[in-house]
Amino acid sequence: MNMYRLVVLLLFVALLPMSAAFAESAEVSKAEWAELMKNPEFRAAERRLGAAYKAALALRSEAERKALRNAQRQWNAQREKAAFEQFGKGTPRYVRFFIDEAAARAAELQRMQPTKRAPADPPVADTAVNAQARPSDAVKSDVSPPASAAPPKADTADNAGARTSGVVKSDISPPASAAPPKTDTADNPQARVSGAVKSDVSPDAAVGDGKGGFTIKSSRQYAGLSLELSVSYPQGLNGAADAAVQRTAQALFDETVASYEKAAAELAAESPGEARSSPGWESVTDYTLFRPSAQYASVLFSTYSFTGGAHPNHYFTARTYDLAAGSALTMSDLFPRKVPADALAQRVLAGVLHQKKARDAVTGDEKNNVDLNMDRILLTPAGMRVVYAPYEMGSYAEGAYAVDIPKQELVRLGADPMLWR
Repeated sequence: MNMYRLVVLLLFVALLPMSAAFAESAEVSKAEWAELMKNPEFRAAERRLGAAYKAALALRSEAERKALRNAQRQWNAQREKAAFEQFGKGTPRYVRFFIDEAAARAAELQRMQPTKRAPADPPVADTAVNAQARPSDAVKSDVSPPASAAPPKADTADNAGARTSGVVKSDISPPASAAPPKTDTADNPQARVSGAVKSDVSPDAAVGDGKGGFTIKSSRQYAGLSLELSVSYPQGLNGAADAAVQRTAQALFDETVASYEKAAAELAAESPGEARSSPGWESVTDYTLFRPSAQYASVLFSTYSFTGGAHPNHYFTARTYDLAAGSALTMSDLFPRKVPADALAQRVLAGVLHQKKARDAVTGDEKNNVDLNMDRILLTPAGMRVVYAPYEMGSYAEGAYAVDIPKQELVRLGADPMLWR
């Protein structure tokens, strides 16, 4: 009997690694991707793939770009699944499979590159698709927009991976009642790029973005790489609020410059040839303005970032401003009596899970908590929107998440009702 128990115990111990392997997901997490990118051969293959993908998108019509983006996402998901099923994560053959598949896909994309520029597509209305497709697409939400919402504006922005325009529309469409910022033609020294940014090419001053705001942008060569960087921001709120928004935009721009130059210097030191042959890196931050009331405004800064690889990345930065004070609100400003952290987090988590089910993206490894801070919270005329960029709540293929909470529900949780009056 004792021998039988011993055999069972040994079998159980032997099967533990296998059960753990089966529990793993085929999807590559952000941390796993960062680990893979430490392999120089893997990194070079992904950058070549990214360059081929960007070139294949460049001369296509919008309909063709949309089809190619969808095909690329499907290919990436299939590659992850095949590598996982055949070799298991972390093995040498697993990494080699990724490298070989990237090379084959890059060659295929190079054969697909058109020789003539396709005719421009007519403007088409935005549809609610995931932000991973391009920054100009609207992020899905678990709460429908108010019935009074006006239809979205036409969107003619090219795919962010191969833009021909300087600035694209934001990935979350503003509510219909959001007042567009007024055009500001006054000379604004605060909008100029900080002189503290060091580069071999000086950045440009802020220029009008065509929407009533400004864009800080810079085209530069750094450590052998071409860097295209820009941050757009709204104006026309009032003097104090405009200055606060400008400070936020300038800080985002300076952070982008610092992080891109650091990464470019590291790549040039590790692989000079790869840096010289790179098609260039790009970071474009656009904005969406929300007006929950006459006294407050929320701005969503949406960043598209491409530094090579199989796909770009997307990031969000939210700010809500008191227009009279010219300052950003805090959580205690939203909930003056007591911040209902647990109740609010559970409400947002339920909204994310609802959308995951709708996207058929439930894996069983979902988070049991969410990160809640003012960097991702927006006030809208209908209530509150909480945003999460791709990778923050799941795999890149899932895209971004935006959870809307009605103002009546927020007031019951202790929110200040004056925020919407």
